[in-house]
Amino acid sequence: SSTNTVDVIQNWFYKYGNGTINDIVETSDGYLLVGDNGTAGLVMRIYSNGTVKWAKQYDSGTTNHLYAGIRDGNKFLLGGETDNDAWLFNVDSDGNIDAETNETIDFGGNDSIYDIARLSDGTVVIGGKANDTAMVASLTIVRTIPVYDIDTLKVLNDTSSNSEIDSIYPTSDGGLIVAGSMDGLIAAKFDSSLNPVWTKKIVYNHAKIGNVVSYGKSAVEHNNHYYFTGYEWHDRDNMDHYPFIVKTDESGTVLANITYDDGNMSAASSVNGIILALNNGNLTLGKANGNLDVEWMKQYDNDSQTLTMQSTQDNGILISGTEGDNIMMIKTGPSGGLSDCNEENINISQSSTSASFAKDSSYTFIDGTTNNISGVDVNSKSVSPSLTCVCKPFGC
Repeated sequence: SSTNTVDVIQNWFYKYGNGTINDIVETSDGYLLVGDNGTAGLVMRIYSNGTVKWAKQYDSGTTNHLYAGIRDGNKFLLGGETDNDAWLFNVDSDGNIDAETNETIDFGGNDSIYDIARLSDGTVVIGGKANDTAMVASLTIVRTIPVYDIDTLKVLNDTSSNSEIDSIYPTSDGGLIVAGSMDGLIAAKFDSSLNPVWTKKIVYNHAKIGNVVSYGKSAVEHNNHYYFTGYEWHDRDNMDHYPFIVKTDESGTVLANITYDDGNMSAASSVNGIILALNNGNLTLGKANGNLDVEWMKQYDNDSQTLTMQSTQDNGILISGTEGDNIMMIKTGPSGGLSDCNEENINISQSSTSASFAKDSSYTFIDGTTNNISGVDVNSKSVSPSLTCVCKPFGC
């Protein structure tokens, strides 16, 4: 009889080796992971089951970091810093660098690109710092030198130094919101021409003691409201960090906020709410609804750090983190569930009469119909034909 492969498409766990992953770009067959290994930019392309398609390092100077990436036609546009200059270049689907696009941008001091986004009208926007000052800029990508023409540069400046924009999120009205740091969490709204609509500096003192500095981490939109995450650093109270998330309306009015006990926080928008990743010495993931009521919070590993995460097109969640010097990636279901199975591949033949699977997971079959899987116990989970993946359960 023929054999169909039964796969857990939403759950796997991998350690890849030395480095950090700072951004995730979903592709047609998996994900592009953007980061560095301390001295060189690092980009990995993995399949949807977590196995590596290719991994490559890039450098332009002595010290090189990559922080962000987006799709750019049939290529990827990557951004970061090299020897204190902002750094941009394209790679193709196999990771080959387009040498004509490999350029640095010197804004006159310590410069970096921490995020890249594309607005609904196609405008490419970068965020980071220019001469140690928070900036957002729109780009025109041309095939002449310099490749990247800065169309509009907006510097968010006050008396603070060493400010930066860490996150850009295109909004449903065609503009964008940003989150960053400027003697506090800086939250701002721009229209599609990068004209400022509003800017807010948000500082809380959760511990109510000592001096406090707030830092921004991420900005997302959900159901016509904006959410900004960050963390506080206190010079007392054992130097603790207190992560927080702030909800505003479209005019920037603060509607709600939640502060947690330790770490810092990133957020991603999902269909059903806000996904939260806490960096508190463990890989910790949670979900809040639009009113910031926490629906669940799960911890996956001790002595590790969460760096970034995002919702995926199959309604799962992909988390990047580190354990020591190693990259860790975890793919969960929509509720943070991980598989309990103990085998990497589960094969069910037409003659099989029963099989038992993890209750918390979603399952699909390849090259077969529901008639081929009669009698399979999937614990009330739906089963349908789909692409093949490999079960890579946490802890196996």
